[in-house]
Amino acid sequence: MSHHLRFIKRADVLFRSNLRGTQAHVCPQCRQFFSSRKTQGSPRNSNTGQSDNGESKEETWTFLGFSWPKLEWSMIPTSVGFACIGVLAFRRSQERHERNRTRAEETATIYNGIEIDSWKIQVGTILPTRIMSRAWGWLSSLHLPVWARRPLLGLYARVYSCDMSEAVEGEDLAQYESLLALFSRNIKSELRPIGDKHPLVSPCDGTIAHVAKMDERHMVEQVKGVSYPVQALYGPSIGPSLSSSQDADEGGKRDGMHLYQYIVYLSPGDYHHYHSPTTWAVHHRRHFSGELLPVAPPLFKRVPGLMALNERVVLTGTWQHGFFSMIAVGALNVGSMKIAFDKNLETNLDENYMPGFYRDLKLSNVDLKHGSYVGRFVLGSTVAVVFEAPADFQFLVKAGDKVRFGQPVGSCGDANGARAA
Repeated sequence: MSHHLRFIKRADVLFRSNLRGTQAHVCPQCRQFFSSRKTQGSPRNSNTGQSDNGESKEETWTFLGFSWPKLEWSMIPTSVGFACIGVLAFRRSQERHERNRTRAEETATIYNGIEIDSWKIQVGTILPTRIMSRAWGWLSSLHLPVWARRPLLGLYARVYSCDMSEAVEGEDLAQYESLLALFSRNIKSELRPIGDKHPLVSPCDGTIAHVAKMDERHMVEQVKGVSYPVQALYGPSIGPSLSSSQDADEGGKRDGMHLYQYIVYLSPGDYHHYHSPTTWAVHHRRHFSGELLPVAPPLFKRVPGLMALNERVVLTGTWQHGFFSMIAVGALNVGSMKIAFDKNLETNLDENYMPGFYRDLKLSNVDLKHGSYVGRFVLGSTVAVVFEAPADFQFLVKAGDKVRFGQPVGSCGDANGARAA
């Protein structure tokens, strides 16, 4: 049949096009050959999945000389997918806590005495709170068009009861270029007189979450019945048990003095700057990278050591009665904390961290007076103050009280205390 090869291509095209009525100059042998090729092929019926003789036959595809069954994709329920993601996230959290616990034991980090295995803490740390806080920071700093400022910022001000009449920038919301500008607003100084006749004032606007006198075990009490070691809040080498004082009393609490603490919670509608609550000298700054769990007062009852788990900036030093410290604690959507005399401080960094990891900075010539500006939060969070004072020190506020920056919160009964300023 070789003498007909020159007609094969043309004949094949004709037969494949079903041009049976067209005269093709092909010999009968070639015509019969191509007719047999056209009728041959897969015995499978593509529509029914059966061969011509009615038998069921599995679809296959050929690769590397072997026949493989074809895969059929099917959808799974959405709930199953979310369940798988949840299980994987929980396992990852377990592995991270196990790894962090091992490192903490090796380096004697701050979690001594805190039950970090609490399921409440583990549930909270599954959520990507640091990523969420950075995303919120980016969103709040977006420039708003003038036409959108009054409705959006007005809604926020109404929801969180912001008193815009106190703002230096004025009550016209169109002047605030972003949510961040509203959060960071300044207030008129004449509206916050400093009670400098008292040794201690509130460092910020907010709600008193707790006030207490510490016992001899030096346990920080978040709320009544929920406490943890004070050293968990400070880490090694600093804190009230190892005072940063540079005098002869360095290394411990002085005779006749007791440790006191008070915690102020800043809501999203409050003035977000914090100031010095007394006249004191700051010797040391320590920044802890940590979680960013919510710090609303109801959670203080449910999560032990909450403030010692979260990211925070610890300022330690001395005042006239001995040890004094001020701690700015971060929270969900409040990873950014600024300190006026530490321009290089960066918080809520995009980095892996281990519990108890911190960065230290020794400070000199940082002397603060009543009401001196210290720093600010983005949105709202918590400020804790821990200090030494005489036995006759008395708080002038109680848990649940609303306070304003500059309002007296404590006083000493003796003459020295009255002259604390």
